[in-house]
Amino acid sequence: MVAIDTTGEAIAMIAVSDKSPLSFNEFIGWYPENSERRYELRRGVITEIFTVCTLLDGEYEMQPFRGNDRILSSNFPELQLTVNHAFNPGV
Repeated sequence: MVAIDTTGEAIAMIAVSDKSPLSFNEFIGWYPENSERRYELRRGVITEIFTVCTLLDGEYEMQPFRGNDRILSSNFPELQLTVNHAFNPGV
C-alpha cells in the first residue's frame, strides 16, 4: 500500500503475515519474481518494512523503519507510532 500526499511524501507499507521461520533458500523461493517491493529475512522471519519517502530536489529519499523503530515523518512530526504498532494494532 502506498499513499502520496500533496507535499511529495510517500508512505509505503509492506506486511507479511507468515511468521514461521524460513531458511534463506525458502525465502528466495518465496520471493515474488519482478517485485518492486523490498523484503528482508531476519532470523528466519520475513521482516515487516515501513518506508517513508520524501521528495527532495525532484528525487525521492527512502528511509526504512523496522520493528520498534519510531516512524519519523517531516509531514507528521508529532506521530508516535512504531512499525510493530502499525502492523499489529491493539498489541
